[in-house]
Amino acid sequence: MTETQIRRIYDFLAAMELTLACHSREEAFALVQKIWLNVNTKFATADQAMKNFSKLSLKNPDAWQDLDKDPCYLNNIDHSELHLYLHLDGTIVIQEMRGDFHAILLNKQGAYIPMIVKLPELP
Repeated sequence: MTETQIRRIYDFLAAMELTLACHSREEAFALVQKIWLNVNTKFATADQAMKNFSKLSLKNPDAWQDLDKDPCYLNNIDHSELHLYLHLDGTIVIQEMRGDFHAILLNKQGAYIPMIVKLPELP
């Protein structure tokens, strides 16, 4: 990985840390896509992979794995060796998958908090 690629990933992760938690998978993907494109634009990256990522949606089953499961995931974001996992509750996990190195770089919890209602005891 080049120094520029490392810097782009660092800036992306730093920007993601500053955001509010998402409430859904769709909101999480929109956030990731927006920040990824903003960071790459800052670095004047305008290749075909970035254009493809800008057109990507959660309705594209050819790009995503396990869209019918929780989480779904996208392999190799923009050829960066980053894998993106999106949970139904808005949780975002980004993992670097380089050779035998599989580090979690970001684990941003979703905003959805299940309500636990305690029902009164029946006599």
